[in-house]
Amino acid sequence: MDAIILAGGETPPDLAAATNCRDRALIEINGHPMVTYVVDAVQATPDIERIAVVGSEATRELIATRFPDMVLVADSGSMIGNAQAAMKALGMPLAVVTTCDIPLVTAGTYHELLAEFKRRNLEAAYAVARRKVCEAAFPTGKRTYAHLTEDDYTAGNAVIVSGAIVDQMAIVFEKFYKARKNPLAMAKLLGFNFLLKAASRRLSVRDAEAKMAELVGCNAGAVEMQDAAIAFDVDKMDDYIVAKRALEQRALAV
Repeated sequence: MDAIILAGGETPPDLAAATNCRDRALIEINGHPMVTYVVDAVQATPDIERIAVVGSEATRELIATRFPDMVLVADSGSMIGNAQAAMKALGMPLAVVTTCDIPLVTAGTYHELLAEFKRRNLEAAYAVARRKVCEAAFPTGKRTYAHLTEDDYTAGNAVIVSGAIVDQMAIVFEKFYKARKNPLAMAKLLGFNFLLKAASRRLSVRDAEAKMAELVGCNAGAVEMQDAAIAFDVDKMDDYIVAKRALEQRALAV
């Protein structure tokens, strides 16, 4: 399996002001650009073969210097477009697609995701984590949760897709984006029963998996992660402080 690291995008304003860095991937945490923590973790994952990094010119220059074996792709300004471009650069493989703003991930994080993906014989997967898992790991972290019948879940910053379905996923995400402010369009896309279940908190993980499988046309599933680092993205100053402290403690423990 290959990997794609989406390392484009600008730093949120408050974090940019505090770190004096406008390129999200290059925010320094304890002397290292944030993206390098993710590259290190992915590179150390035994099941990962080739790695593509999508980013700005400055990010690509950094990666080329520190990690010369990476496939480099220019940031197009579109997350979906970036994933498609990286897929094409790698030859449309099966790949885990992840982001550059989760510096607390380790090789163990991605191994957990890949192992469950293989165990369930899925064709596509998306990482999720329970509220209690996230809050136990990061008590001060604030995440957005979906209320499902089993528990409250948040999305992780990683999916597994193949080149064969990436274009279909792009079409689905584009439809969601266009329908996001139009309840009727969203109902047509998801179905009234699905939305009714969601509104009344009767939606289950299996319901969500079935809908995603229907939309993308393959055996897709949610992989529940025990490693909350996959869901801890640094997009505000509070997150930056938590990540900085955690990485300091990790360095001392080595």
